[in-house]
Amino acid sequence: MDQGARFQRKTAALRRTCLAWGVFGVAVWVAAQAREAKSGYHWPATVSFYEPLAYLMVLLAGAAWVSLLWPFRLDVGADGLTVLARGSTTVLPWASVESITVVKVGDGWGNPPLEIRLAPGTRLGGRWATRKNGRRVYTLLDLDDFTVPPEEVLAVLQRYGGSRIDAEDYLRHRHGKRMVAAWLADPSVFDRYRPSDSDEGDR
Repeated sequence: MDQGARFQRKTAALRRTCLAWGVFGVAVWVAAQAREAKSGYHWPATVSFYEPLAYLMVLLAGAAWVSLLWPFRLDVGADGLTVLARGSTTVLPWASVESITVVKVGDGWGNPPLEIRLAPGTRLGGRWATRKNGRRVYTLLDLDDFTVPPEEVLAVLQRYGGSRIDAEDYLRHRHGKRMVAAWLADPSVFDRYRPSDSDEGDR
C-alpha cells in the first residue's frame, strides 16, 4: 500500500538565524546607547535612529522564534494533503486543491515560497489567506525551509498532484545552476557531450 510521504520544516537553522538577528539587534542597541552617552544625549529627550531599529529587530527575531515553536508538517499521498500548521490540522483531498505553485519572488529564484490555491469553500487552518481571482491562496512554506531538498518535495507533489503542480520553471533553474556548478568544478565532465573527430568526419 502506498503510504505517501511526510515533509517537515527544519527548525535548527532557522532558530540560529533568529538568535543571530536578536543578538545583532541587542548589539545595535548597546552601540546606540554608548554613542548617545558619549554625545551627552539621553533617552527619551533625543532618540537615535538606531534605537527603535534595534527594538524592532529584537521584536521580529523574538516573534519568529516563537512561531517556530509550532511544528509544520505536510503529508502527501494519493488521497490528497494533510497540513499541520500552527497547531491546526487540515485534510485537503486533491479535488479541493486547484494548484500548488512555486512562486518567483522578485527577479531571482532564491528560496521561493510554495503557494497553494484552493477550490471555493475550502480553507486551510493555521495560515493567512490572500485572494487571487476569487480563490483563497495560502503560502505553505519556503522551499528551502523543508528538511529535504526542494527537488524531493516537488517530485512527490508531482507524483500525486500531477498537473496541479506548477514548478517547471523553478526546476529548470535549479538544474541549470547544478550544471554550471559542475562545469566550474570540472570542465572535463562535459567532454563526452562534444563531437569527436570521428563524428566530424562522418558528416
